[in-house]
Amino acid sequence: RNNKGEALLAHAKRPERLTVVVMAYIPEQNERLDALVCGYADADMVQKVLVLWNGLPEHRPIISCATNWRSKQQGFYRGILNPTTEVEVIVEPTNTLLNRYRHAKRVPTQ
Repeated sequence: RNNKGEALLAHAKRPERLTVVVMAYIPEQNERLDALVCGYADADMVQKVLVLWNGLPEHRPIISCATNWRSKQQGFYRGILNPTTEVEVIVEPTNTLLNRYRHAKRVPTQ
């Protein structure tokens, strides 16, 4: 086996942590959004959840797991015991799919 093949196999067995971007705009669905975001944050392989709120700032969702979140899985991920997940909420007052491109610098993973 060559070095490149071994590196690909090692990555497949232990993938890098991910960033999940969630776009939302319906205030009546904020409770459901909270459950979705915290579900992503609970996965050890997720490093960050970026919520793009495409609506009025006063309707911005309050994400219950947004501070000091630590995975409930009580295990190791890539040698990290119970890795933390960052949750960030960005408010964009205009609802457009183009907003997803405006915050690429906030995505720490590839």
